[in-house]
Amino acid sequence: MSLVTRILGARAPEARTPGAEDTLWIRDAFMAAKAGTGEYVTVERSLRLDSVFAAVRLRSDAVGALPLKTYQRQRGGGRIEAWFEPVYRLLHDEPNPEMTAMALWSLGETHLSTWGNAYWGKERTAGRISALWPLYPERMRVSRERGRKVFRYRDELGREDELDPRDVIHVWGLSLDGLVGLSPIAFAREVIGAALAGVEFSARFFRNSAVPRGVIQIAKELKQPAADRLRKAWNAAHQGPENMHKVAVLEDGAEFKPITMPLEDAQFVEQAKLSVQQVARIFAVSPELIGGESGGSLTYSTVEGQAIHFLTYGLRPDLVRMEQALARDRDLFPGEGRGLYPEFLVDAMLRTDARTRSEIHARALDPVTGWMNRAEVRALENLPPEQAATPEALAASAREATARVIAELAQTNGGARHARA
Repeated sequence: MSLVTRILGARAPEARTPGAEDTLWIRDAFMAAKAGTGEYVTVERSLRLDSVFAAVRLRSDAVGALPLKTYQRQRGGGRIEAWFEPVYRLLHDEPNPEMTAMALWSLGETHLSTWGNAYWGKERTAGRISALWPLYPERMRVSRERGRKVFRYRDELGREDELDPRDVIHVWGLSLDGLVGLSPIAFAREVIGAALAGVEFSARFFRNSAVPRGVIQIAKELKQPAADRLRKAWNAAHQGPENMHKVAVLEDGAEFKPITMPLEDAQFVEQAKLSVQQVARIFAVSPELIGGESGGSLTYSTVEGQAIHFLTYGLRPDLVRMEQALARDRDLFPGEGRGLYPEFLVDAMLRTDARTRSEIHARALDPVTGWMNRAEVRALENLPPEQAATPEALAASAREATARVIAELAQTNGGARHARA
């Protein structure tokens, strides 16, 4: 059975249905356990937290939006864009029939940010790599046996297969054993669990709360029928978000007593802010990029600096991990003599405004201190190459200029004659 068949989860009718042991296997692979707040913290549950979702989406979208190009080193120095190589189209345009390049690399970064590992499986046609498919980290188990790395993958129906290491590209993040990466969500379980508990508490409070701004207290004891009637009236008048903050009006010599709402406590608000900052630290993003407080006013220079900081310390390590994992794969880049290698074009993320770019290009084209030519600058600006000045083009240009001068002289002479008349 081919790798692609296993990836898509296609199985024969006799394949068994996953049972409880399969669920435990997946949970054990993720090291899922209850946080101190009693919350089970998994990848899917963590993404329900808006700050986690925003951080993961920010990282994955940023990586997916960067073009992944293949270059070839030149013997005399420098490099060229190797668009003529089959691997260029595979990595830059269409890695498989169902996904664009952005979708594949964005998903890979999502897996790295949440599970700490990203896997891609190879589809072969006539011995050559024709497609790359994502393998889901929650179904992968990696071990080292008899001196070699072993990948075992469990499909949707619970069947486990050992994959040929040559058919798997594995990228891992921070690791303790050099075999698999550590899941940021698993190791930040307590922080994310506390944030999830806070969100659940606030949701239940607004859904079930029957706390008004104040109450009317009755000194004497109420009989059960009267207490039941009062309870029903109370809930009908004050339960739910649409009835919050209403003043209760009761009967029979009652006394008004104010009540403080827990959600208005400064401690609860500060905890919500703190959770955003903690999540930002976990995923190496600035808090303001995921809706947190910036700590000061934002200017163009600070926003530009944030982008550089995010790229340098947040994304660049994962980009290098992906580039090196792909470059060392001999199915994609066979042999070292050809000088082929992949690289994410990070300049696409740091593209400045038109005025700044024009100033940089002017310096780059300086005859003495410059480092670029006009063709390279036009390529950076996505402009077509300049046309060569052939004799025919020069002659046509001269004819156009002569006709333009004659027309201007005729118009001037006609205007002068009209003035004399």
